[in-house]
Amino acid sequence: MTVSVEDWQLAGQIMDESTRVRDRCLEQMHEAVQQSKADYINDSEEARAQAESRKLEAAKRRVMTILEENAQGGEIVGYRIRQKCGKYGDMCYRALSELFEDGRIEKVGTDTGSDSSSQWTLAPEYAGL
Repeated sequence: MTVSVEDWQLAGQIMDESTRVRDRCLEQMHEAVQQSKADYINDSEEARAQAESRKLEAAKRRVMTILEENAQGGEIVGYRIRQKCGKYGDMCYRALSELFEDGRIEKVGTDTGSDSSSQWTLAPEYAGL
């Protein structure tokens, strides 16, 4: 069996096509890996946002409970609420702000400009709950 110049040319064309296909496969694999990483990051960010939202809602419930328990004593200063929030303490002031914006709690006395030193109480419509 002899190998002709045409055989060598055909073999070269096959090698060129093989190289193009391999390069295309590697590029597609790289794109798939990058997309997978992006999806993972997006999923992680969404999961963190959902966890933070759940924690904030729990902090709001805890603040409301603290103010309900203190309803007989009147108002309570923000930093004391934070102390009583326990594991939700890091979300306490955000919870206070959002509850205030929602009209569920009220600031009493002089507005200090600080959630920690302001006095808080339940809004009248929530005081009987």
